[in-house]
Amino acid sequence: MSDQRLLAADVQAVEMVPLPLDPADVEKGSPEAGYLALAEVTGAEVGIWELSEGVVRDTEVEEPATTARGPGSAPATTPT
Repeated sequence: MSDQRLLAADVQAVEMVPLPLDPADVEKGSPEAGYLALAEVTGAEVGIWELSEGVVRDTEVEEPATTARGPGSAPATTPT
């Protein structure tokens, strides 16, 4: 096990890089997204991702997530 740690005094104050959204994936509202890569740990990229109010469909194979602020959710669906 690694003893590497990522620390931020205020995750909401970090400046994000704009991340364009595919309009076909936007289901509700006019959300804007941003991302900031922090590190690579055993081959996996670790970063911060933000999304303003709205609903966007996104497909990830495996991705841990934590909501830092707001009523965010990431319901899992099985691909057909």
